[in-house]
Amino acid sequence: MNEYTVGEVARLSHVSVRTLRHYDEEAGQRWGNTDAWKQSQRRTAAYTKDDWIAIKSEADDNIRGFADALRAGEPATGTVAMNLAEAHHSIANPDVAHGIYAATHRRQPHSGCVIRGRV
Repeated sequence: MNEYTVGEVARLSHVSVRTLRHYDEEAGQRWGNTDAWKQSQRRTAAYTKDDWIAIKSEADDNIRGFADALRAGEPATGTVAMNLAEAHHSIANPDVAHGIYAATHRRQPHSGCVIRGRV
């Protein structure tokens, strides 16, 4: 079998199954009728376990980059944070992620809040 169970995805994501289902439901409500959502569903349905492992590794590296930037005192609206944010939106599904990101952030500039807080 080459697919993850919901429980396995939840464990890999460090969230509960309930939270994972909530995220999925919310995303479907927000973007379910968009072409980007449909394309994402088609593309991710074909991912193998190895694909998901690689995606998780890339996401973990990205999060470490945010933590390193925060520790180094990089500004939340600086180039380092913006580059990390852009890379984050490209993980797993670059074409669709870019389309959803552009559609949802069209009216509000990136605040940089993604890098604020404690490590």
